[in-house]
Amino acid sequence: MINADLQIKNVYAFVSKGDKDHYINIGNKFISAPLRGKDSKVVTLCHEMSHFDDVLSTFDKGFRAGGMKLSQEGDPKALESAYNFERYFE
Repeated sequence: MINADLQIKNVYAFVSKGDKDHYINIGNKFISAPLRGKDSKVVTLCHEMSHFDDVLSTFDKGFRAGGMKLSQEGDPKALESAYNFERYFE
């Protein structure tokens, strides 16, 4: 379920920890994002869905570079990074 809130500034979207109803809160950046590709609507929704506990329970490690750093270091937590997950959809 998508919850559109245009009052949220400077973010694409976010979810709340422990949300069993799967609400994705949409921010201003989402509205003008392209449909596909880097920083797109598709990537944003996939990234946010990966956070739900009953999906992948991923986390945000800093920004995109944080997830990539985990991968480069061979850290198993790289598989838990929402930023690494979203790269499959870019």
